[in-house]
Amino acid sequence: MKQSKGMFIGLTVCILVLLVGGAIYKLNLFGNETAKETSEVQSAESDKATKDSDIMSISSITEEMKGQQKKIIGTVTERSTSKGHVFLKVNDDSGTISVPIFKDKGIDSSMFMSGKTVAVTGNVDVYQGKIEVVPQTEQDLIMMESNQTEQITSDDVGQTKTVSAKIISKYVHPKGHIFLTVESTNGQTLKVPLFVSLKPDSSEYPVHATATIKGKVTEYKGELELVPAALQDVTLTNKTAETIKTRTLSSIQKSDRGSQVIVEGMVEQVTEKNDHLFFQLTQDNKQIKSVLFKADSQEIKGRKERIENAMVAQFPIRVMATVDIYQDELELIIDKVLVD
Repeated sequence: MKQSKGMFIGLTVCILVLLVGGAIYKLNLFGNETAKETSEVQSAESDKATKDSDIMSISSITEEMKGQQKKIIGTVTERSTSKGHVFLKVNDDSGTISVPIFKDKGIDSSMFMSGKTVAVTGNVDVYQGKIEVVPQTEQDLIMMESNQTEQITSDDVGQTKTVSAKIISKYVHPKGHIFLTVESTNGQTLKVPLFVSLKPDSSEYPVHATATIKGKVTEYKGELELVPAALQDVTLTNKTAETIKTRTLSSIQKSDRGSQVIVEGMVEQVTEKNDHLFFQLTQDNKQIKSVLFKADSQEIKGRKERIENAMVAQFPIRVMATVDIYQDELELIIDKVLVD
């Protein structure tokens, strides 16, 4: 009887051991899978964080980093060549840096043109007091295609955006504001107001210059604007002056938008509205709408008088004007009325 009781207790203990052991096994197995999944997620997040942290803002790269390898992402704002070497200026929201691509590296840089967004990995160097990031291999230059066709839309109102663009027209308001019309590298036309509070200098923003512009997206009278908060948010990359040519009215096309021209013609249909003077300039049966914007100076009053007198006396005048497009029609913005 005692032996039977002992066998029963032993059997019960064995069953309990098996049950507990099975439970522990299942729990450990479940725990291992969870740990594995957690580890994979943490590893992926760590890789992403490491990858993102490798990208530096241009302004954070200093001379003390000379010899170190750094990575930047930005827009090519200028490209030049010399003796087989290629020199890029790359800009992000924080600043601009030089990226020399030396001939002996064997890097094909033909696709890295102005307006393209690139990722550059290279060694930090200092040349003539300027910091550079110098790529060493083909893999150190990567085209960021996803950013090439981005359009600014009404959904972006209130956001800060950066574009590379060409200045295609400029209007200086009598109160000192400067209103630029720019065409971005993707073909989009935007207005860029530089308000008098920024103290802009009109001569610093020549028509046909290229620029990188950072500003807040707004909408005014149905047109999208990019409004810089400071003059430093407009970085000019090419300020080559354009020769002012004498043209016939019939030769002026929409593709001349932003060009300054000297033209001659008869004044017709003069009207004045809000102190602006609107008229038609006519030459050999070709007419172009023209406007003399108001200003407070005596010089503007003199221009207005000469235009009105030319209409009354029916004699031609010569003007220096900027070609623009308004409501899809050619327009001449009068800069000067020339006196022979």
